[in-house]
Amino acid sequence: MPVTEQRTPLKQPVEKASSPSADALLLPFNIQKRLDCSDLLSLLGLSNTYLRSNAKFVGEQQSGCARYKIKVEFKSVHWASSIVTGFFQISGLIDEHPLITTCFKGEIINNPLARHVKDMKKFSFITEEKNWSSFPKNDLDHWKKLTGSPPNYTEEDLRKKLQKIKSGHDDPLLIYMRWKEEFLLPDSRVKLLTGASFEGFYYVVLNIGSGSADFQPRNKKSKLVPGTMSGLYFYTQSEKFQSLSLRYVEQRGMPQAYTFA
Repeated sequence: MPVTEQRTPLKQPVEKASSPSADALLLPFNIQKRLDCSDLLSLLGLSNTYLRSNAKFVGEQQSGCARYKIKVEFKSVHWASSIVTGFFQISGLIDEHPLITTCFKGEIINNPLARHVKDMKKFSFITEEKNWSSFPKNDLDHWKKLTGSPPNYTEEDLRKKLQKIKSGHDDPLLIYMRWKEEFLLPDSRVKLLTGASFEGFYYVVLNIGSGSADFQPRNKKSKLVPGTMSGLYFYTQSEKFQSLSLRYVEQRGMPQAYTFA
């Protein structure tokens, strides 16, 4: 939330004790239906510390010279539908509401399970929701920044890179998402706050690091360390490229519900 401008059968793995490699299994959707996603992730060696229910992150959002404290918690990760949900809290944005919390829904673009499970929901790097007011060039401008692509990259170069990312052949440690804040908490009936807006959405990249045995670094140029996220906010009436920086919060013991404060 930014400041507004004034306003296919199961293949047998090779014989070894460790988990099968990323390309060793291709699971039909009917098999996935019979397995809990967490079991499926473990089977494929894709379980991860950072992209899971109750994972918490803290950081800041920058708009011009202003910086605002941010807290994020994933509430659910639906691998079969490539959807995440969570809470997003910003501090100090407007005086009347020192703490603003929203519920967001996100799309996982390069879902690692999509490489192993047939007929899964897949999202594109090009925004599909027309009411989000984005367009292909705008999407590519944001992804160019978040992928760390060189300035002289052509649109064709970038599209090829994004296709490699989606297929798992480039940046396998980085998970790309879009987050859309949907309503305010605790009163979801409130749709507008003067001086703030949640009508836009975030382009986000999360470094899942070595939390998965299947993901080994192939591109070591990323500036993100494991458990960190970078994002950019887009809204037609807000400053362009407002940046989001988050880091994972270590948790002791069993995951618990996150209390924003």
